[in-house]
Amino acid sequence: MPHALGSLGVSVVAGAVFLWLSNQVMTSATIVSIDAAAFDVVLSLHTPWLTTIVSWITRIGNTSTLTVLSIVVGFWLAKVGSRRRLIAFAATMVLGGLLNMLLKSTTARPRPGVFEPLVRASGFSFPSGHSMGSMLFFGSLAYVLAVTLETHRAWRLVAVAGCLLCAVAIGMSRVYLGVHYLSDVAGGFAAGICWIGICIAATEAWTARRQA
Repeated sequence: MPHALGSLGVSVVAGAVFLWLSNQVMTSATIVSIDAAAFDVVLSLHTPWLTTIVSWITRIGNTSTLTVLSIVVGFWLAKVGSRRRLIAFAATMVLGGLLNMLLKSTTARPRPGVFEPLVRASGFSFPSGHSMGSMLFFGSLAYVLAVTLETHRAWRLVAVAGCLLCAVAIGMSRVYLGVHYLSDVAGGFAAGICWIGICIAATEAWTARRQA
């Protein structure tokens, strides 16, 4: 139960951040200025070699790539017989993708047009699908690895940090490529963390109840 309560607490905080952002992204002068400053920074960093690297990073967050990776992780969890982690992971990924589409249509924020995007992207801008999807996948993977490596603290720390770094890199790649505002990325991360927390809390509570 402590894991369930902790996950639920994180979910509530992340959900509050997302709701605040969704109400402010198109009206707050502060957010507009932060988004503009972020674009100024990435424009100063644009070079052919970095664009090539960032383009590869952003492909990891594509729906097709995350789907394949999710299937691999799902098969591995099924093979090792970890029902609890498999249920949490599957719920996070499958329902999280549907949630992202719903959130996008609710906010209906247009894509940025500060400079010519370096990749093609369609649909609404907030929250960033790549950011939310990568947080859902790598955040869930971090949970799976944290439980798996529970007795190996050093490796668990490295694994969790690596997963979160991957999610952040994918999210920031969308700003560099000009297809999302920084606030879109923040919204995607917040929504992803919120949904992960809900799924983990529900799974942990269900497991604790069955064991009791």
